[in-house]
Amino acid sequence: MEMQVLEPLGCAGMRRKMGPSLVQTIVAHIYDIPAGELSSSTRGCHRVALARQVAMYLMNVVYGLSTNEVADVFGRDRSTVSHACHHVEDLRDGAMFDRHLAQLEHLLREAARIEAGR
Repeated sequence: MEMQVLEPLGCAGMRRKMGPSLVQTIVAHIYDIPAGELSSSTRGCHRVALARQVAMYLMNVVYGLSTNEVADVFGRDRSTVSHACHHVEDLRDGAMFDRHLAQLEHLLREAARIEAGR
């Protein structure tokens, strides 16, 4: 009987396979917006724009996707992703937002572990 070896969370295959859809689903749910609005070609209202920036940040930080990879997911330019990540980092100076983001990061990491069967 052959033993199945699971990829570690940081492996590129797993990041590309489950990271983006998981992030989009959870962020859309938390921000109470349709998931499709995150990839909309228009900016949308402030709440949608912030949710999109948070999703971009989480894909980059939690799953280690490059700015180019994240840009492809959202149909945006890599400079837009870079701006989003810097903006979210600036928002983390606020204690409440930092706790909110820390909880999202933890949730995504735990969900990835469950999905991977660990």
